[in-house]
Amino acid sequence: MSISDFNDVKKEVKLYNQTKENKVLEQNWPKMTIDQLHEQEKYLDENGNEHFELTEIVKAFLELVES
Repeated sequence: MSISDFNDVKKEVKLYNQTKENKVLEQNWPKMTIDQLHEQEKYLDENGNEHFELTEIVKAFLELVES
């Protein structure tokens, strides 16, 4: 199994351990540490700036709720 930025992890895990796609996140996400989650959400934009996708989404949502 080879997981990269360009394949569907749920499908790959399903093939690897015969887990239903809708159960992949349910079974595996809670096992991840905050450091693992933070590492997986990291990406570089077109200018080479580092971003953290999930963190930015949550912050934007909280800003909407607070205003």
